Amino acid sequence: WNTFPSGSIGWRASEESFLKQFEWLSNLKIRASYGITGNNKIPQYAYLNSINTSNYALGSGNGALISGMASNSPYLGNEDLTWERISEANYGIDLGFFNSRLNLSAEYYNSNTIQMLLLQPAMLITGHQSSWNNIGLVNNKGWEFELTTTNIVTKDFTWKTSANLSTNKNTLLNYGNKEKEDNFGERNEVYRAIVGQPAIQYYGYKTDGVWTTFEEVAAAKALTDADGNLFTYTKFAPIVGGLKVVNTNGDNKIDTDDRVILGDPLPDFTWGLTNSFNYKNFDLTILIQGIQGIELINGNVNYNEQLRFNKAYTKNRYVSPMFPGDGKTVYSTTTAGSDLMLTDYCIEDGSYAAIRDVTFGYKIPVNLVKKMKISDVRLYFSGQNLVYLMASDYRGINPEARKITSQYASPLIDGYQRGAFPLNKTFTIGLDLTF
Repeated sequence: WNTFPSGSIGWRASEESFLKQFEWLSNLKIRASYGITGNNKIPQYAYLNSINTSNYALGSGNGALISGMASNSPYLGNEDLTWERISEANYGIDLGFFNSRLNLSAEYYNSNTIQMLLLQPAMLITGHQSSWNNIGLVNNKGWEFELTTTNIVTKDFTWKTSANLSTNKNTLLNYGNKEKEDNFGERNEVYRAIVGQPAIQYYGYKTDGVWTTFEEVAAAKALTDADGNLFTYTKFAPIVGGLKVVNTNGDNKIDTDDRVILGDPLPDFTWGLTNSFNYKNFDLTILIQGIQGIELINGNVNYNEQLRFNKAYTKNRYVSPMFPGDGKTVYSTTTAGSDLMLTDYCIEDGSYAAIRDVTFGYKIPVNLVKKMKISDVRLYFSGQNLVYLMASDYRGINPEARKITSQYASPLIDGYQRGAFPLNKTFTIGLDLTF
């Protein structure tokens, strides 16, 4: 058990006498709130050193198989384990103008995730692989805006619009006694958590196109520094058709010290726009929605069947010095000369804009259905994802897909996708009856 208090306060200033004279101001409210919530998704018995059934071989010779118990849980028990807590403060203002035909809401939020539930490696001497801990502090803050307008109102026709936009800045403020930690995905791609920066950032090698000729490769291998020392390649040695990895620290060699921050899975902002139209018995609603400034790790680049047969990867790819393509696209993983998943070659822009839903309806006039003791009959047709615009450099089929199982269940690993189902266009015909 735990205690999670919350409270809010608001002042509807538009009800005050000194603002009543402004007839165009129909609403002015200032509000603030603060509360704490909890996350109790602690794995079962993770606070105990549990034991499970296990067999032993006892006796002389080959011995006899005897059933018993052993401490073979993957988790080292942590008796101090407790709820993850999230404290959040919100400050907002609501404005209404012209008899509420124009309404604007703006809100600033500041949220702290305290005592995060994280699975961390345990020393092997304990006999366990990992241990659940409450560690770290993550801050999320940003703005949320909502605008609603009644654009046209006549006897037969009404047009209303609703728009929203939200931003978020994520920062890892504390991680115990560490300044940074690397977490790994299924292809050893690295997600680096650095105190003072976003809690999840992609960390790897920056590239600058593809080696396209043998002469280019020979020149790179013969490169020397001012003292005549050969440029060394601890990783990513030049190969025709392979990726050029950037020597970011200028130390005359390519090694793990050349890794840099390559992006993060956190969007700059999300937005939505809804328009609703009513004409006599007809109604039409159009919802448009999108995300901007989000980056993904496209795990499909790790598979040759994708690189060789998917048009997104075969177009303009390197084939030979005679057919170098665009100088940026490799032929396959076997000819790339490097692990693509450790570089920015797999990082793509996941921004999108979509006509998420269009619904068209018609209400049958009441005088035609009242004899059937039905008060309302509405026929409708709807379509989802009718138009879906993706970023030009995105080579996948669904920018919203994420892998969220196994190591990707961690709050410090996100943004990886592979083998996603494509987005579907869905069409629905329906009938609403009200008795």
